[in-house]
Amino acid sequence: MAEQTDVGADSSRHIQWMWQSNADPWDNSQAAKWSHYSDVENCIIEEAFMAKQTCAMLDDYHIDFQHNIEIFNNDDTKQRPVKRFMGNRDDMHSPKERFMPDPIAPKRPYGGQYGWISPFILEVRKDLKLEPKQLPSCDETIVPTIVEKAARGIVEEGKKQGKQRVESEKYEISNTSNQTQTSEPSTRNVVLDNDDHRARAILVHNMRRHLDERGQRADDNRLRSLARNADDDHILSLVGLGDRADPDDMIDFCYLDDELRDAGLDHSSIDRDRNLLDNRSNDIVDRLENILRPLRRQLRVSRNHLSGHHDNVDDDRPLDPYHVYLNLFRSLDNVVRAANGSGLHMDPLPDISDD
Repeated sequence: MAEQTDVGADSSRHIQWMWQSNADPWDNSQAAKWSHYSDVENCIIEEAFMAKQTCAMLDDYHIDFQHNIEIFNNDDTKQRPVKRFMGNRDDMHSPKERFMPDPIAPKRPYGGQYGWISPFILEVRKDLKLEPKQLPSCDETIVPTIVEKAARGIVEEGKKQGKQRVESEKYEISNTSNQTQTSEPSTRNVVLDNDDHRARAILVHNMRRHLDERGQRADDNRLRSLARNADDDHILSLVGLGDRADPDDMIDFCYLDDELRDAGLDHSSIDRDRNLLDNRSNDIVDRLENILRPLRRQLRVSRNHLSGHHDNVDDDRPLDPYHVYLNLFRSLDNVVRAANGSGLHMDPLPDISDD
C-alpha cells in the first residue's frame, strides 16, 4: 500500500498520483512509463487516501490502495499499477485531461480571426445577445454570467465523455485548492442551481481567499464538507455574507445552524414557544450570539429593517440573536423561492445603516 505522508507542514511539496501507461503494464522487460492523473482525479484519489479509505472511485476506474492498482469499473480484469509520488510544486506537470482531444493549434495568436478579443468572449456575447457596453471590460457584473456559461459547457462536455462525477467535483476541489491562481467572481451574483455544486464551490473558494489573505491556513476537509452538505438556506445566507463576514464565523454559523435544527429550534418552533430552549439549546444559542454579533455589525442591519420582515418584533425591544437569525433566513427563503422559480441572479443584501 502507498505510504501515507503528511505534507501539510511543507507547502512546497505536492502529491501526484500516476498510472502505468505501457501497452502491457505487466511486462517487466519494458521500462515503466508513468502518466499523471488529471488534477481533479488526483485530488479525489488523494482525499480518499488521506481519509484511509480502501479505494477511490473515479468515473471509469477505481483505485485499490491496498494493491496499488487501478481497476476498470466495467471489467475487473483490466488493471494497471498506480503509484503515489511526492514532488516539488516547481516540477508540476502541465494540466492535462485524459478524456480531452488534442487541441488544434491556432493559426494566429490572441484569437486569430477574432483579433485581440478572446473568441470565447465574442461567442458568449453573441449567445447572450450582449451589447458592447456589457462586455467584462466595461461591466464587471456580467462576469458571473460568463463564468456560469463556461461552467455549464464544461459540465456538458464532461457528461458526453462519461466524466460526470469528475466534472461535478471540479468546481469544489479546484476552487478550494491552494494552487488556484485566478480571481473568482463575487459570490453575491451566483446563479442558484440545485443540480450542481457551483454555488458551493464559489462560496468555499471565497472563504479560502479571505483566509489566505490573512495568512491563515484553511481546513480543506472542513471546507469541502461544508460545500457538500450545506443546503440552500446555508448557501444563500453564506453567499450573501460572503465578502463582508469573517469566513471562520461563517463556517461556524453553518454548523451551529445544524445544531439548532437538531435541537428543535427551527423557525416555527422559536416563534411559537421561546420556552422550548433547554440547557443544550441555550449553550448553542449563546455561541450563535457570539457569531451573530460581528455579522450584524458588518451587515449594518437596522432594527427597522429587521422588524419589517417580522411582524412580531417590537421596535422598542432590543434585537436579540433569535430575531436576527429568524429574519435573516426568512429574507433569504424568499430569495430561494424567487431564484428557483425564475432562475434569476441573487441580488446582494441591502446595505442599511444603523438608526
